[in-house]
Amino acid sequence: MKKVILISLLVLGAFAVNAKESPAAAAAKSITVSLKPLASSSNAVLTVRNIQETSASLAILNEDGTTIYAKSLYKPFVRELFNFSKLEEGEYTLEIVNGNQLARKSFSISKSGDVSVTETTEVEALTPSVQLVEEKVAVVFENESAEDVSVNIFDANNKLIYEELGSQVKKFGKLYKLEGLSEGVYRMEIKAGKKQFEKELKL
Repeated sequence: MKKVILISLLVLGAFAVNAKESPAAAAAKSITVSLKPLASSSNAVLTVRNIQETSASLAILNEDGTTIYAKSLYKPFVRELFNFSKLEEGEYTLEIVNGNQLARKSFSISKSGDVSVTETTEVEALTPSVQLVEEKVAVVFENESAEDVSVNIFDANNKLIYEELGSQVKKFGKLYKLEGLSEGVYRMEIKAGKKQFEKELKL
């Protein structure tokens, strides 16, 4: 594995400058999730729009956070009927991971089997500032839930040349020195919890 030097960013300076998307552009790309119960039944219709990745994932978790159902989503638009009749009474969470976005929708099953869904959908997005200047890459982002953060760098052949695991900080800021790497295209992969962000680096 080639050498990549890492130092924490104490002074962000020019590296903190990052052009941001307009609110309208960001909203247009944001995943939307709707879960509508059907009257007097244990059925509900799930609708998911703006799936940007080639493969997103869906999971249903119980009150303990245990995954009781999971599947992959491959289309930009999904509409599917779910039958929750075999679920026990209680609170559940529907989670959809779509690249750098994580959407959560809470619902409950009553003793009689009826489905109730919260109106709001929580959507978290991993949107780091990644700045490449003279063989140095500065990475800065907010990690409010202090989730596990990992950073990997791959070469053009998808070979892992740098790996960092386990950071748990609310404000992530680090500088990676790429000195000694050959000219070419590299891919930086940043993960925070279940969210994933990728950035192409050209040296």
